Amino acid sequence: MLKPGKYRRAFDWRLSSATKNSIPTAAEAFVGLADSEYAEILEDYLEISRKRKHNRTALAKLQMQLIDELAIAERATKHYRGKMADINQQLPAPLPEGERKRLEGDLRVGKRELFFHRMHANCIRAIGDGIAWRAFNYDRAVLRALSGKATKQEVLAEGTPQELYEWSRTFDTGTGLAILNSLTHCLAIGDVTVIKNDGAIEIVEVKSSETDSNRVTRQKQKMREVTDLIKNGEGELDGKRVSILRFDVFPENGLPEVGRILEEAGKCGCAARRISNFVYAECVDFRAAGDFDKVIEQIEDSRKREIGSWLERNDLVLDANSMDVLAFTPNCAPFSVFPFPARLCIDILTAAKAFITYLNLSEVRREFERYGWEVEKGPEDLLDDGADDDTPMLIVRKGDFHPSIPPADFMRMQMETLRPQVLIKALDAMYKRGPRGAPLYAFYVYEQEKEIWI
Repeated sequence: MLKPGKYRRAFDWRLSSATKNSIPTAAEAFVGLADSEYAEILEDYLEISRKRKHNRTALAKLQMQLIDELAIAERATKHYRGKMADINQQLPAPLPEGERKRLEGDLRVGKRELFFHRMHANCIRAIGDGIAWRAFNYDRAVLRALSGKATKQEVLAEGTPQELYEWSRTFDTGTGLAILNSLTHCLAIGDVTVIKNDGAIEIVEVKSSETDSNRVTRQKQKMREVTDLIKNGEGELDGKRVSILRFDVFPENGLPEVGRILEEAGKCGCAARRISNFVYAECVDFRAAGDFDKVIEQIEDSRKREIGSWLERNDLVLDANSMDVLAFTPNCAPFSVFPFPARLCIDILTAAKAFITYLNLSEVRREFERYGWEVEKGPEDLLDDGADDDTPMLIVRKGDFHPSIPPADFMRMQMETLRPQVLIKALDAMYKRGPRGAPLYAFYVYEQEKEIWI
């Protein structure tokens, strides 16, 4: 039983369901950014952020350049959005045929340019997310707390000059590494985040004279909650009592194999194979794909060959697409830190290359049972009951211990190809701690995760 993933985002293109006519249209839009000189510039930015991650001066200068790039993209986005609004107002009126065709052509150009600049800004902020992940030593709990809820970041906002002043003051005084939050997707609490020389974290909210006092109060409360959680390992967050649980576990995964498949797709247009008992991956390079009918045929033949047995026994299989998480999601590491060469990461961020992973949830369930866990409710039951972003995907039991596996862990199994055995090791460790070892809401941190990312 093949079902689409629960958590759809900005893009709805699918290798498994795309048509002959829809794929070239989508591919042309995506590849426009990747095939331009922009891709090489983005690659250089990403490479510098990786190579000079311990050089605060280099990171400060890089942030200034990225801020300029975002300002250009935001101005262009605003321009084309206004232009398209004007055209849409004119089109309903009676017009000469030549004038109508001209406006429709201008509208197509506007849509293309608007998409281009939005994608460009998204790539820049993904690089900014990578700077933040490295600065926090890939500590997923800290980054998850700092990400808050979805927020719209803008560098052209009225308060940006004051934020830049605060950001530069930290740099000038040498007290630590400052990151301008609007340069990222993942830093949503406050305006400037400072990682001080002694490792302490400071969240700075820059206020203008026109800032609403109620908003100030809410922001201060939010910052107190986040800093207390990070400092103490537990605290209130979004109305819930949350704990940070740390495990000395290496998060085994299949990312090296995904990288090899992506590189292979660059040579012949597509590549696919099963990378574990739980995950099957399909990759495509739009620039090398050529005949899309042939690509789809190859992909479908490979899928039948590699995971036909999953479907024959009616296993529940969910798919996740890299293009669904190009925009930020707190449950997946940014592609800018994936253990791939910088250019390959940029290819993914610009959607010149894409990959889909198929996660066999039924096999994940069986793996828990093999390790001595009783499944109280499986993915099939929970999905049939109706699910939202907070609904667990698996509820298991051992003795009086009844942990739930949240959607975040399944997202990691899909997009980061995390092995389910890693979760089982963490749950076994929690079980040994006794009744207090399993808080209702928790962020899991694998201490050896920093060995995975770049």
